[in-house]
Amino acid sequence: MSERSAVALLSSALILASFVALGVPAAGSHWCAPSSVTLSPGSGSAGASALLAYELHNGISDTLEVDDFYVTYSWDSTTSTDLGSAILSGYASKTFSETVVLPAAPGQASILVEVRGYASPDYASSLCTYGPMEFLILASSAPSVLATASPSRGDPPLAVHLNATASGGTSPYRTFTWNPGDGTASILGQNVVHTYPVSGIYRAQVVVTDSAFRTAAANVTVTVLGFLATNASASASQGAAPMRISFGSTTVGGTPPYRYAWDFGDGGSSTEPTTDHTYAEPGEYDVILTVLDAAGHSATSTVHVSVVPGPAPPGDLGTSFRWLAAGIVVVAAVGGVAAFLILRRRRTPPPPAP
Repeated sequence: MSERSAVALLSSALILASFVALGVPAAGSHWCAPSSVTLSPGSGSAGASALLAYELHNGISDTLEVDDFYVTYSWDSTTSTDLGSAILSGYASKTFSETVVLPAAPGQASILVEVRGYASPDYASSLCTYGPMEFLILASSAPSVLATASPSRGDPPLAVHLNATASGGTSPYRTFTWNPGDGTASILGQNVVHTYPVSGIYRAQVVVTDSAFRTAAANVTVTVLGFLATNASASASQGAAPMRISFGSTTVGGTPPYRYAWDFGDGGSSTEPTTDHTYAEPGEYDVILTVLDAAGHSATSTVHVSVVPGPAPPGDLGTSFRWLAAGIVVVAAVGGVAAFLILRRRRTPPPPAP
C-alpha cells in the first residue's frame, strides 16, 4: 500500500469515528423519503367536528421505531399535537387519528405532519416532514329534519315512538327537542316514546340544533281515537264583505258514520262535511260545527270569522245621484209653490175699510 493510500484510509476512518462520536447516522435518515403519510378525509364542513386519520407507511425493509408523530394545522399553527409512538416492521403501516373542530369559515387549509423516528442502520433518530397536505373546509348547508310517529293512530292510552332523522347542517347534531303537542313538557332525545292518554289530534314537533347552532324543525300528526273528536277549519278567517269561505273538518274516534251540522253565525247552516258559505254583512261570527256519531255521541269545534265592510258596489254611485236629483226637484217644486202663494198674496187688494 502506498503512503498516499494509507493516509486516505486513515482519514476516512477518523471521519467515520467522528460521525459515530457525534451521533450522526452513517447512512443518514434513509427511511424518510421512501416512507409516506396519507390524510383521510381531505375535506370537512365548516364548524364541524372531524375525525382525521393519518396513515404512516414504512417504505423500507428495516423496522421503523416512531418516537413522536406531530400534527400542525394551518388554522392553529402555533400548536402541534403529538399523536403518539409506534413500531412498524418493514413495509408496514400504522394509522394515527385525531378529532378536531374545523374553522367556522370555509376555505383552503393545510396540515403539516412531522415524524421523529429511528431505523437501523441509522445511529440516531431523525425528524422527517410530510406536507403540508391540502385540506378543504366546505361551506355547510342548513340542517333539515324528518319527524315520524309509530303508531300515528290508535286508541288511548296511545304509546307513540317519536323518531327524528336529521341531515345537512354541521354534524354532530347537538340536541333534538320534542314538543309532544298535548301540553306536556318537552322531551330531549332523537328517538323518544310518549304516551297520549286522551283522544284528540296532536301535532308533535321536533327541533334539531347542529354544531353551528343552526336549527330546523319538523312536525308529525298523532291521532288518538276512542272518544269522538272533530276539528273545523276555514279557508280564511277575515276579509271584506261579501266574503265567501270554504269550511272543512277532520273527525276521528266515535262510531262512524258521522252527521254534521254547521252553524255559520249569521242564520246560515249546512249538513255537509265540507261546505262553502258567503257572508254578505260585516261582523264577527263564531262558526260552530257539531258532529254526531252513530252511537249518539257529539263533538263540537268552533272557528271565528271576522268580516269587515267592503267597497261600495259600482251601481250605488248612480243611485245616489238619482236620489239627489229627485231631492232637488222636490225642493224646487216646494219653493215654486211657496213663491206663487207669496206673490198672489201681494197682488190681492186689501178689504175696504168699514
